[in-house]
Order: sequence, then C-alpha cells, then structure tokens
Amino acid sequence: VGGTLVLRNDAMMNSIEDFLLACESMQISVLSLATGFWHEIAHETVANDISLPSCLRTIVFGGEAMSSE
Repeated sequence: VGGTLVLRNDAMMNSIEDFLLACESMQISVLSLATGFWHEIAHETVANDISLPSCLRTIVFGGEAMSSE
C-alpha cells in the first residue's frame, strides 16, 4: 500500500525504449504524461514493435488535445 513519485531523469529520455525500460525496471504502474509525449510513445511502440511495460495499469494524459491517429 502506498506509492512513490518518480521524476524522470535525463537517461530515461535518451529514447522511448529507454523510457519504457526504466518504467519497467522501477515497476511504475501509473504514468501522467503530456499528450505530445504519449503520441511519441504510441508512434515508436508501433513502428519498432516495442511493448508497453506489463506493470502499467493507468496512463493519464493532459495539456493538449489527443490525436485520433
């Protein structure tokens, strides 16, 4: 029970794959992302056959409109 706030570091931002691997290694279950960053994640995961971490339960978006693409 409880939670931990994890702030991203520069190493996590080298690539989308590095970001997702870091999320997996820290067992992050909830992400709060800018919509534009989510679009980048969605594009990279499809283009490069990368899976979202199995530990993720919820992704919250905010800041701008979602794209339907």
